[in-house]
Amino acid sequence: MLGKKKITIQGDDNEENITDEQLKDAQQASDNNKEEPAKNEVDDDEEDDDESTSNSLDEKYNELYNKYLRLNADFDNFRKRTNKEKLEIIQLANKDLILSILPVIDDFERAMDTANKAGQKEIPMDGINLIYNKFKNILSSIGLKEVDAKGKDFDGETQEAITKISAPDLKGKVIDQVEKGYTLYDKIIRFAKVVVGE
Repeated sequence: MLGKKKITIQGDDNEENITDEQLKDAQQASDNNKEEPAKNEVDDDEEDDDESTSNSLDEKYNELYNKYLRLNADFDNFRKRTNKEKLEIIQLANKDLILSILPVIDDFERAMDTANKAGQKEIPMDGINLIYNKFKNILSSIGLKEVDAKGKDFDGETQEAITKISAPDLKGKVIDQVEKGYTLYDKIIRFAKVVVGE
């Protein structure tokens, strides 16, 4: 066991007596003060690590959230496109049937023109007109419309020029319509066959 030694520190004006125990306490306090900054440095390093981890988590969250938004938008566009395609398939399902019936309309129109020219307007024309109008109404109820071309500018989207006639006053206009064109729900299913002026 250490005895108590007195250490005398002489200053300019006064003397101070310090024991061994007081000296040890002073040294421990000094050592503790040296260790505390090291602990603070460790705490600062841990805070820096926590901040960098938090930043990386935020970046990962933002990246995943953006991916989710893009995926959701892509799916919404896919759903809309699929619904539109289904609707078109349903609307145009009768296209082949209508195309096979269209020559009947053409024949009706030719028969009416022939009857008018021959002067047979009473009995035969009434029956033909009745059948023609009924048949045309049925077709229009399922979305069929005529392409009105005669006297208008030539449109390659809905018309097919079968011949051209020299007519300087009607250049680019449809002079005559040989065969009517038809649309089904605003989609062209048969081009109008026309004569165009040039």
